Amino acid sequence: MNRITNAFRRSQLSDKLIFINVGIFLSERLLNVLLQLFNKPSVGILSFLQVSSSPEALLKQPWSIITYSFLHADFLHILFNMLWLYWFGRMFLYYFTNKQLAGVYLLGAIAGALIFILAYNTFPYFEGRTNLLIGASAAVMAIVFAVAAYNPNLEIRLLLLGRIKLIYLAGFVFLLDFLSITTGNAGGHFAHKTLRLRKPDKRGKTKTFRRGKQIRSLQHETIENS
Repeated sequence: MNRITNAFRRSQLSDKLIFINVGIFLSERLLNVLLQLFNKPSVGILSFLQVSSSPEALLKQPWSIITYSFLHADFLHILFNMLWLYWFGRMFLYYFTNKQLAGVYLLGAIAGALIFILAYNTFPYFEGRTNLLIGASAAVMAIVFAVAAYNPNLEIRLLLLGRIKLIYLAGFVFLLDFLSITTGNAGGHFAHKTLRLRKPDKRGKTKTFRRGKQIRSLQHETIENS
């Protein structure tokens, strides 16, 4: 336990966010298992922490506009969100500070929740429907888009696809989410739409990052003239 506590204290903010998300996920799962073993009904903790598409529900639970971004539906949901946060959180901290990372994460979560609520109460397609939103997708995508907009020439080496500029990857994710708005996970796709442009990299460099390898200080990055 002390080793985990020390690792948390020494880690940078992106890793701390992963610790928090995973800890909450495991705690919630453990509680559900214990309740099921004793044939006890769920205490409905998630209902107080997730965002509803109803504006009235948000007024009753204003904290949910933040807390939903630390909840996840299942293992694959949290796995992919945390992988994105691990890779791009470290890239973000190469250019910005921990305070700015926290700001982007929280503002991305808030923007995602507001867009989710606005969409469900604006478009006729969702008329008469109520949905719930959980997941760090909006917060994590805000970090991805911030890095992509700040340095659009940054490259990532993807398995099977080779090197691709981050701005193209971010654009593809945005387009994919837009085309999936009317699917079953409409709330999640709306929540991803949190792109805000930042100023481009003044150095005019193209950086290549290899996903799947630990990015500690970016000392092994490949830098080429763009």
